[in-house]
Amino acid sequence: MNKIALALISSTLLIAAPAYAQEFTASQSVEKRVMVADEEGNLIETFEEAVAVAPGDNVRYALLYSNDLAAPAEGVVLTIPVPVEMILIPDSISYPQNVTVSYSADGSQSFSVLENAALDVSEDINLDDATHVRWTFNEPVQPAESGTLSFIATLR
Repeated sequence: MNKIALALISSTLLIAAPAYAQEFTASQSVEKRVMVADEEGNLIETFEEAVAVAPGDNVRYALLYSNDLAAPAEGVVLTIPVPVEMILIPDSISYPQNVTVSYSADGSQSFSVLENAALDVSEDINLDDATHVRWTFNEPVQPAESGTLSFIATLR
């Protein structure tokens, strides 16, 4: 179990950005989804550090990005590997409108655009074998702009 948690936390973050990317930062977090009952007994989705997970648990992989440059950052592409122990939940991918989401099923050798990733997945796309999720910014990331990109996956 500890090996699985360690693999989840230590998965590699891949960032492709312009040469001046030292000031464009991105940090990854890995959190386990937990359902908690409120005072009225309603279940509320929360996330906590993914120290240990069991088969069937959902884990959120998030990228927190920030442009600390004085100028817009152009050509920003952020990629997170999907650990082999995980199955990507297609409708869990979050991203702003100015971003194109794509995925790889071959270890990041090639990527396919995921149409309407947060809304609908066509039947011919099988994301059980996804190895990477990629977010490509279609517009420059403005100075002082920050945000979060994420997906949820289930431990096999």
